[in-house]
Amino acid sequence: MRALRNTYASLLLIVAVVAYALSWLLPTYGHENRAGKLTLLYAGLGVVLASGKARKILGHVSTFIHEIAHCLAAAGVGASPRKITYNPDSSGLALLEFPEKVGRIRHSLVFLAGYSGPGICAGALTTGIVTGRSPETLLFATAATALALVLLVRNLWGALVTSILTLIALVATLNLPPSSAEALLALLVGLFGTLGVRDAWDQLRLRESGDCDAACVARAIPLLSWKVVAAFQVLAALVLAVGAIACLYISG
Repeated sequence: MRALRNTYASLLLIVAVVAYALSWLLPTYGHENRAGKLTLLYAGLGVVLASGKARKILGHVSTFIHEIAHCLAAAGVGASPRKITYNPDSSGLALLEFPEKVGRIRHSLVFLAGYSGPGICAGALTTGIVTGRSPETLLFATAATALALVLLVRNLWGALVTSILTLIALVATLNLPPSSAEALLALLVGLFGTLGVRDAWDQLRLRESGDCDAACVARAIPLLSWKVVAAFQVLAALVLAVGAIACLYISG
């Protein structure tokens, strides 16, 4: 078990690299795909859901992606993700171990990654749609969620939430036809992108920084105000979300 834990960073980094490699290599084995006419409508439905009262429940999904993004970024800069804990109020915490060789800039990149995670995820799902690989994309999402559960989640509530996400993704992967899988991915694109923007905006609205991600970046780079960092994260999340939906529109 100890040896398995010591491979956290390597395994997560391999998953990230494989995800992006497959998203670009798989189209070479198929044909050019055009997103369905209703795809953009499903993405809009995801935006509406993430903007309404359902956001309180869906916040668990964005928290999951947020903390996984921190872990992937940590693996990428040479740090080690140790565990993730989730709370019933949809808050979460990723425990990371930074060696001395990881400087302030790389520290900052890890803290910046969280609020960009949902937007990056939306972009990856969009790639699956426009390349005609929606079922394969759902399958990968299922495997990645299951891997995160086994390697990183260390509290009962977190295990419950992540298990539910894994089960839903698995059922969808095994039972949905390609057209329905595409519709589900489009909904998730709108959902994830909007959740990322809303979460980043909530951070910007804080009156006191506390231990938020923007404050951690500001402490690592004293020349930056945490409000400036938080505003940058809102802008980054917005660009990623709009970019993902725009790609769906262009391919439709």
